[in-house]
Amino acid sequence: TVRSAAAHVALSVRQLTRIMLRHAGMTPGRCLRRIRLDHAQSMLAAHPEWPVKQVARLAGFSSAAHLAFVMRKNGGTSPRRGRSGG
Repeated sequence: TVRSAAAHVALSVRQLTRIMLRHAGMTPGRCLRRIRLDHAQSMLAAHPEWPVKQVARLAGFSSAAHLAFVMRKNGGTSPRRGRSGG
């Protein structure tokens, strides 16, 4: 979570957000979602036999439906299509 990331680097959530916006151009939450999404997409491509529910859990999403929502919102594709790269 953003709160645990901030605590890990001994900053408040607000301080971490300001630093991330200044240097990365995105909020910590968006950055974490991007990392989770990239991880899920890599797993889907590398392990097409794995159930989407398992990939979602391993990538830190609350459910397969949440992963599908985030994938569609960020790339316009579904987990099923993500298995083949698109």
